[in-house]
Amino acid sequence: MLMNVQILRAFAACLVVWAHLSELFPGSSLLRYTPYGLEGVDLFFVISGFIMVYTTSQRVTGPLAFLFRRFLRIAPLYYIATLLVILIFLVMPAAFKSTEVDLPSMVKSALFIPYQKSEGRIYPLYYLGWTLNYEMFFYLMFSIAIWLRYQLRIYICSAIILALTIAGLFIHADEYGILAYAYTRPIMLDFVLGMLIAQSADALLARTNRNTGLYVSLGVAGFVLMFSLNKIFDPAYTIAPITNTFFTQGVPAAMLVLGAVLLEKAGRATGRNWLTALGDASYSLYLFHFFMVAVIIKICDRFLVPEIGRAGVALVSMPLICLASYVIYVLLEKPMHRFSSKIRFTAQRDQRVDATGR
Repeated sequence: MLMNVQILRAFAACLVVWAHLSELFPGSSLLRYTPYGLEGVDLFFVISGFIMVYTTSQRVTGPLAFLFRRFLRIAPLYYIATLLVILIFLVMPAAFKSTEVDLPSMVKSALFIPYQKSEGRIYPLYYLGWTLNYEMFFYLMFSIAIWLRYQLRIYICSAIILALTIAGLFIHADEYGILAYAYTRPIMLDFVLGMLIAQSADALLARTNRNTGLYVSLGVAGFVLMFSLNKIFDPAYTIAPITNTFFTQGVPAAMLVLGAVLLEKAGRATGRNWLTALGDASYSLYLFHFFMVAVIIKICDRFLVPEIGRAGVALVSMPLICLASYVIYVLLEKPMHRFSSKIRFTAQRDQRVDATGR
C-alpha cells in the first residue's frame, strides 16, 4: 500500500474520532475553530475507491473471490463491535437513546442492509456501521463491474453509481423506501473519485512532468477546502446520517488524495513511521473508538467537568484512544486478518480452477 495513502487513512480515522470527542462540549464556541470531523468519512470513501482499483490492478481477481475477500476484511471485526453493543444494551439498556435490539435489526445489521432505527435516522445497531453499509454496497457494484468486463470495471462501476445518484434526485425515503433512498445518495460519488484517481494517476504524473510543487499545492488546497467549505455551506439534511457532502467534502478529499498519490509516485513518499502504523490500524480505530469516547463522556458528566476541562480531556484522549486502538489492531484485527488470508487463498484457488474449467 502507498505510504502517503496510509497516512491519510490515519488522518481520516482521527477526524472521525475528533467528531465524537467534540461531543464532550456540544454547542461550545470552541468548535468554531476546529474541524467537524465528519470530513473523515468522505476521505475514507475516496481512499476506498482508490484502493479497490489499485489492488485489483496488481492481481486479477474474479467477482466472487473479490466479494469474499472484502467480506472477510470488513465483517468479522464489525460483528465483534456489534456484539459488544448488544451486550451493553442487555446490561444497560438505559444507556441507549434510540437503539432497540431485536431479530430484524440484528439480521439487517449483519447483512449490511440499511434500515430506519428511529424517525429520520438510518443506522444499524452499531451506528458507526452506516459507513460500512455503503462500503459493502460499493464492493457489490465493483464486483458486478468485474463480472461484466474486468478491463472496464472502473467505468462500469462509475456509471452504475452515477445512474443511482441521478435517480436519487427524485427519490424520497417516505415514498420509495429506505433502501432506495440510502443507495442513491451523493456520497456514493466519493468512491467514483477514488477509482478515477487510481486510473488516471500515472497519466497525470506524466502530463505534469512530476511537478511536486503542483502536487503539494493540490493537496493543501484540498485540505483547506475540505474544512472551509463545510463551514460556509453547512449541509442541510432531514435524515441522518449526512450523505449530501460530495461537493463540500468529497471533491476536496479527492484533491487531497490525488496530491498525496502523485507525490508518492513522484518519489516524495514518507517512510514507515507511527502515522503509517496508525493507518494500518485505522479500521480498528474507526470501529472501537466510540466505546472509549462514550466512557470518557460519562466520566466527565459524572464529575461535572467544565467546558475548558472537557476540551483538555478531548486533546489528551485522542492519542490515548489511538494507542488503545493500535493494541486492538495488533491483538485482534491483525491475527484475524492472517487467519482470513488462509481462507482467501483457498477461495482464490477455487476461483482460478473454475475459470480454467470454463
